[in-house]
Amino acid sequence: MGKAMSDIIGLKKPEKKKTTESSNRQQDSSPKERTSRATKRVQVSSEKNQGKSDDAENALQVLKEPESSHEVEDDGQPISKSEMDNNAASNEDSATRIAELEEEIRCLQGQLKSYDEGYRSLQQQLRDAQEGAFRALKKGTWMPKEDYRVRDEFAKLEENIRNWAKAYALSDISTLQAKITETEKNSVLSKLDGYYDGDWDRLVSCTKALVQKRLPRILVQALLAKDIFDNIFDNPFFFFNEETENKEKFRSPFGTQLVALYNEMEKVNEAQAHVWRSDTLRLLNVKTQDARQRISIKRAEAFFQGPVQSLCTDLTDSEKTKCKEELQEVYIWAADLSASLWTQRTYMRNDGLRQLDEFSIESPEMVAHPLYRLDDEDHSMDSKGVVLVVYPLVTAYGNDDGDLYDQKTSPDDLLWKEEDPSTKYILSHKFNQAGAGWIGFENCQGLRTVFVKIVKTTGRQKLQFHKTDQINLVNLQEVFHSKNVTYLIYDFDRCDLPLSMIHASPNVQFTEADIAIVCRLVLTGLQYIHEKLKISHGSIKLLDLVLSQSGQVKIGMVPN
Repeated sequence: MGKAMSDIIGLKKPEKKKTTESSNRQQDSSPKERTSRATKRVQVSSEKNQGKSDDAENALQVLKEPESSHEVEDDGQPISKSEMDNNAASNEDSATRIAELEEEIRCLQGQLKSYDEGYRSLQQQLRDAQEGAFRALKKGTWMPKEDYRVRDEFAKLEENIRNWAKAYALSDISTLQAKITETEKNSVLSKLDGYYDGDWDRLVSCTKALVQKRLPRILVQALLAKDIFDNIFDNPFFFFNEETENKEKFRSPFGTQLVALYNEMEKVNEAQAHVWRSDTLRLLNVKTQDARQRISIKRAEAFFQGPVQSLCTDLTDSEKTKCKEELQEVYIWAADLSASLWTQRTYMRNDGLRQLDEFSIESPEMVAHPLYRLDDEDHSMDSKGVVLVVYPLVTAYGNDDGDLYDQKTSPDDLLWKEEDPSTKYILSHKFNQAGAGWIGFENCQGLRTVFVKIVKTTGRQKLQFHKTDQINLVNLQEVFHSKNVTYLIYDFDRCDLPLSMIHASPNVQFTEADIAIVCRLVLTGLQYIHEKLKISHGSIKLLDLVLSQSGQVKIGMVPN
């Protein structure tokens, strides 16, 4: 029985030699002694077996309770307390790291959600724009051309003219004086009629030294601008012209009849005449693209063969070919711009020298040539006569509704008012919200609240102010100018809170997702400022931002 129990619990077996000796002793002993020893042996074996059985149960208990305080390594050796402490600390570090990663995942998920919302918002805006365009196509209507785009396109045309003149005009006046003949001088002056009144000597002598040195380039600019505006922008139906036997003139009987009819209609009903002109050009716009390009090339060739050659450098055949191609591109671009503008309801007029008064640095209608290097406060050239128009003044009349043709329709004129703001607003008290200013109330039912910022500007800076309409800006609505002081009228909402105040609150903590959203909204506002207003806002701080009740972040007081 003892042997069997030993085998079961896996105890070490007794050595064979000792077992043999024990057996011999049992044989030598008397029966009584053998019985007594057997009894003892059985009792001892039972006791030993009982102890071994308890050990087995303990072993099984260890297997069933692995979390017991008596931990054992793989080699059977117990783990020390320091090792257990290290393991516990490692587990705590892992738990902390897991918590940090989970928090980071939550933040990234928040950012992803905000990006998804922004993406969906942009998609909706795109769909709305597309639907508006489709509706306009179905109705047969045209989208009005935004004023800032018109200004940009005219600025690009001026740049194209300036670049061509810079590339091919003579470098200085001394070279021109040595080359040009009296006949060529008279031809140049004849072509500049309406942009310059006087003789050649007056033109050369009455200009500043630096301007005088660059006079050939300036004259080329003026000649090219005058030819483009006289022959392309002044005639809405210029692309119906055909070359006649007279190589210096271009006209078409059909084009002439259209212009004559248009002029007669203006005498009867000006508004209806402009609507007729606009609708006719819209109807013929696509069909006449080839005609516009063909006429533009012919006009460029005629200009190149004219008096401008006496002001340009001598060219090789390859240089002459390149010069003509670049000139044709200028004319084609101008023709497309003219056609797109005449399809609008507004009416254009190009003013030369005779429509201009004496020069004034504050005049919104004229700017001194950059070579004079005048700043906004330099009045040294005021009250002097204008010698030469290098680029004409383009004025638009009417609006997209087909009325108000007796008024200039530039949004800048509608925004800027030469009067005191007290005629419309009552200034109440000082206030600071993304910039210092005044709270004002409009003299109307309901007392609409506005924010008024007072700055010092000149009349010439009138063109630098633009009405804004963007959800991430505190929008400029009106500008009043009185006694050299300018009053900027902005939208105002008492529920808007400065972002600096919110950030300073101890109960508000901005997460990375919150910061990302703020940055995205600020960048949206900046994109509008850069692309549409064509200005730089400068540095932006929390003091410059407000948070609206709807959750929009707005850049305050533009322009600043």
